[in-house]
Amino acid sequence: MRVALWTHGRGLRSLKRHDEALAELKALVETYGEDAPKDGFVHEERAENLLALGRDDEAKAALRERLPATQGQLADEARTRAAGPAGRDGSHVTGWMPRDRRPTTSVYSAPVRTALFLVLLFLLPTTAQGVENAGAGASMGLGVAGYHPAPGASFRLNLPALELAAAPGGVNTWQLRVRLPLLNTIYAAGIRQQLDLQADVYWLRLGMCDCPVGNAKIRPLAGPMVGARLNVAPGVAQPGIALGGRFGAEYVGPGRRIGVTVAAEPFFDMRGGSAGPGRTSLTIGGGALLVLALTGYQAP
Repeated sequence: MRVALWTHGRGLRSLKRHDEALAELKALVETYGEDAPKDGFVHEERAENLLALGRDDEAKAALRERLPATQGQLADEARTRAAGPAGRDGSHVTGWMPRDRRPTTSVYSAPVRTALFLVLLFLLPTTAQGVENAGAGASMGLGVAGYHPAPGASFRLNLPALELAAAPGGVNTWQLRVRLPLLNTIYAAGIRQQLDLQADVYWLRLGMCDCPVGNAKIRPLAGPMVGARLNVAPGVAQPGIALGGRFGAEYVGPGRRIGVTVAAEPFFDMRGGSAGPGRTSLTIGGGALLVLALTGYQAP
């Protein structure tokens, strides 16, 4: 009978009839005397309804009464949920601020803001002077790399990667580049059964001493690189960062339409996170690549 009364009260809460639900729970306590207060579910249900009515302090007190009323697993659950009262929809939340008074934030806010920032940089107006610095192409690299604790030192081949170039604000002395090694990701997924996501952003100084070669020119380039890494496999999730740079020269052909870059890219790479059930690891390493990039630019 006690279970039936509690179930009836729970149904009233689902119908948003919170005052009636509290009256039902009060009747349950009065009917069964000392046994009912020892039932943690009674206090929990009281807290659910009190919170829905905006009586936060009383809801907190009800949950505190629930703690000693349960044993074993239920006691552990109660202590966790004591960090915050139950929500109006029956789910449990953290903190004591009601759901409708909390600021709304998203775990995706930072990545979305970063992506929007990069898109805006690419969409900024490009002047006639800077138009030849905006375009798209591909790059690949070959070099050596070493990592600790594994896999150690080895040769490294970067498969052709997509590169996007922009001249933010139309400047002709700076270039923003984004490299997305899509083929590396496909290879890791198909051969190694891993999801290996990478993205690198370069901020390159251009035209420090243009050297004309007929109707073409050779211009040095140099600048820093920052990258993001994420390696995911069964039981493994390791985010990371990469720091480095690109230092070399670019041959810009006749008509300023095609650019061929040869550059050196030193880098430092660090990843950490889950390395299997109950295990974590930190992998650090670095190396250097010789990079060849081909870029098609907008018509000047």
